[in-house]
Amino acid sequence: IGLKNGFVLDQYKFTVDEWQSDSNLIIKKIIEKFKDNRIVIRSSCLEEDQKDNSAAGKFESQLSVECKEIYIKKAVSKVIKSYNKINIGKNQVLVQKFLYNVDLSGVAFSRAIENNGPYISINISYKDTKQVTSGSNCQEYFIHRASTKFVKNKNLNKIIQCLFEIENLLKYNLID
Repeated sequence: IGLKNGFVLDQYKFTVDEWQSDSNLIIKKIIEKFKDNRIVIRSSCLEEDQKDNSAAGKFESQLSVECKEIYIKKAVSKVIKSYNKINIGKNQVLVQKFLYNVDLSGVAFSRAIENNGPYISINISYKDTKQVTSGSNCQEYFIHRASTKFVKNKNLNKIIQCLFEIENLLKYNLID
């Protein structure tokens, strides 16, 4: 998609309505796409990533799910169960390959999620991908947008530059 400082993992997504209509077909497509890999099944709820509200971490994500029918069905059910009932059918579920042996994992925001303030907010774990999604034991960085040029850490700089690239691509500056 034109990123120089990052890339987007291959993904498969579907709505709750599609799941309720034909979960067997969706499971078949997931297994075909991700074969023998472990997968991540994430929320992609309409309540997430809104202008006035991030809702980051509010909904369920299932990490390192075995790519077999029984485990996919169970994980998707947990994600959907975490959604509110309003417009539930239009909410999506996102599936991606699970990555092993990562150097760091985390979440980054191009704003302060509490008040949309002009801060880059980055939460990183250097140990485990589950630490950030569970909200436990991660490094937190808050960098004023006007001060990003003073950041010396190579990883943080790359994340910041990737956020700016995504903002430019989407022409939207509230990135989660």
